[in-house]
Amino acid sequence: LLLLGDGWLRVGALGADDGDGSEHDDGVPPTGEGAALRRGSCVGDDEAGGDRWDEYDEYVFSPTRPVPTHGGKHLAAEWHAGVRDQREIERRPDVVSYTSGPLASALFVSGRVVFRLYGSTTGRDTDWVVRLCEVRCSAKKRGGGCKEKQSVNVAEGHMRVRFRKGLDRVALVEKGHVYVFEVDLGHTTYVFAKGNKLRVDVTSSDYPRHTVNPNTGIEHICLETKPKRVVQRVWHTDNRRSALILPLLDTTKLTTVVSPTTLPAPPPLP
Repeated sequence: LLLLGDGWLRVGALGADDGDGSEHDDGVPPTGEGAALRRGSCVGDDEAGGDRWDEYDEYVFSPTRPVPTHGGKHLAAEWHAGVRDQREIERRPDVVSYTSGPLASALFVSGRVVFRLYGSTTGRDTDWVVRLCEVRCSAKKRGGGCKEKQSVNVAEGHMRVRFRKGLDRVALVEKGHVYVFEVDLGHTTYVFAKGNKLRVDVTSSDYPRHTVNPNTGIEHICLETKPKRVVQRVWHTDNRRSALILPLLDTTKLTTVVSPTTLPAPPPLP
């Protein structure tokens, strides 16, 4: 395991040490490895402290003030579809972000991305929204690190807790109990560039792309007239280790290697 930066993420290193972009044969299966949360930081929150901060991060989710949809896999132009800078969203107090240090080499990802979330809530039902981002750096700071230019969405997933066992059955949760939630972020093929960072954002709403959960457990959520504010916790202790499962490519089996310097630069974000 390779410890990145200050230890917020641990990523399985599968030999991607050269920092080159690549194409792989369809017959070469990607290899999945976990990136476990070691320590959390709520972006913009300077009051983190005490022993509990080493066990979990928490935020208050208010259904009347949902996180707005900003980018992602949909076709609604008014919701700013596609790749967008997420830094304004990440400054919200109801978004918890985890960021690695600058990558020492390029990271090759191809396949299904999953976030294994050890979480608890004070509601009977709730939502989890997880987003994987690449933090693009414009320059290095003195003493190391990088100056963040953008935090762009790469993959995202949404889970309505009541349907975690399938759409054909409702399974509400007990208040305060810690559950393991497998949040599917979908499939992607992406190269995280050397010197950039990985970031995982966790929140509980993405409106209007997803209907806001009132957290009460009511059968028809659109009929709820008294939504409930809840406290959400993301756990990352030794026995409750939330983790990002990345399908990393084994670069020793790649058939063609293409230098990223030969690839066109990505278009600027709107």
